[in-house]
Amino acid sequence: MARELQRLSSQQRNVANQLDEVSRNIGGRDNVLGDIDALAREAEQLAREMEGGRLSPETRARQERLFHRLLDAGRSLERDEQTDERVAERPGAIGASEALPLDPALLDPAARYRVPTPEELNGLPPAYRRLILEYFERLNRTSDPVPER
Repeated sequence: MARELQRLSSQQRNVANQLDEVSRNIGGRDNVLGDIDALAREAEQLAREMEGGRLSPETRARQERLFHRLLDAGRSLERDEQTDERVAERPGAIGASEALPLDPALLDPAARYRVPTPEELNGLPPAYRRLILEYFERLNRTSDPVPER
């Protein structure tokens, strides 16, 4: 049991050292979820308690909270890798395209808008059907050309 506790404390100290290294590498990052230095201090305290032969339920709970905080901090760092900063890029070769001629039927003022069929209007109340039919009649009756955009 003592050897196992010694091995666990060594691993905990390794976590503390790695946290110290991470803290030095990202120095001054306030937007990381959790204070990396505080996490390192907590890991070091847990390692000392384990080396002293104390593995209480409270120590285990603290260690579990520490690892959850480490996971949250890692997720925070992963989100930071994506940036909204715009980067200028040179466009690649873009080929010219030609527009196809319009179908003459599209410009026929007599049949500009298709009137809904009775099946399409079937589920509507009679007053709505009448309004819709009048609307399409007015649209198709207009002799004004289609405005250009």
